Amino acid sequence: MKHITDRMLNYDEIKVSTKTVIAVSNIMVDIEGVYRHFPLEEEISSTLEPGEIAVRTIYYGADRRGVALPEKRKKKKSFRNAINVICSVDPNSTKTINFKLSKNGKFQMTGCKSEDQASRVVSYFIEQLLTHCREHVTVNKNQSILVFFQTVMTNIDFSIGFKINRQKLDEYMNKYTEHHSLLETSCGYTGVNIKYELNRKWWDVQVPVLMCEDASGSSSMLEWKQSTAPLSQLMEIPTEKKQKKKYNTFLVFHSGNIIMSGMLRDTMKDDFDVFVRMLIGWKEQIQERIFE
Repeated sequence: MKHITDRMLNYDEIKVSTKTVIAVSNIMVDIEGVYRHFPLEEEISSTLEPGEIAVRTIYYGADRRGVALPEKRKKKKSFRNAINVICSVDPNSTKTINFKLSKNGKFQMTGCKSEDQASRVVSYFIEQLLTHCREHVTVNKNQSILVFFQTVMTNIDFSIGFKINRQKLDEYMNKYTEHHSLLETSCGYTGVNIKYELNRKWWDVQVPVLMCEDASGSSSMLEWKQSTAPLSQLMEIPTEKKQKKKYNTFLVFHSGNIIMSGMLRDTMKDDFDVFVRMLIGWKEQIQERIFE
């Protein structure tokens, strides 16, 4: 975790902790058929090379194929309109990328570190679908595949470098700024939740696009072309969705550790700089002093 003293931290030096990415494709998928026939690498191999991807587990409703993984959350109702897939992507880590694939070809991905990582996982999975489950996948008449990636959540972790008096910070935020601030005490932690309204037109942000012009063959290695385009050119965005407010949020803990959440790194940077500069400027007032 990056620490700040009394100087500004370079935002670009802070690594992303996690991203949530939605990948929208133009393929249609027979979910049950893919669940039954997709090949899995069930043995957790220590020989997974950097850049390689291994699909370990697939869930379909209450059914599972592949490696049994520890339950991290309470069981929810089982639905059969999607499969849940768990992939290994890093030979040096037990962390995985999980995604839900629905029949309309939409991937909802968690655990990604970057859009590039999400792109590699989706392109690999589609290649494997066309190689091993071709009869369960429908591609358009032109045999072309288009996928675009919308990052809906990005989290970064950093430390301001000194302990925070949370009550004082909450008081100052509400007294001296127009931003929303709430001292959270009922969610298993005590932190200050601060929201900065996002004023940028997020629908005009460039997003990654993958294109395969000919998916008619059975090869597991398709020829993908990478590009970018404004999200509004790739999907229709209703007016009410554009009018709905979005925020960059900061969750500030007593230790000085901070979790910042937003849509994209590009839409988070300005608020990060303003917020950190403000905390440093308020240090004398908001620092928790043990002997006072």
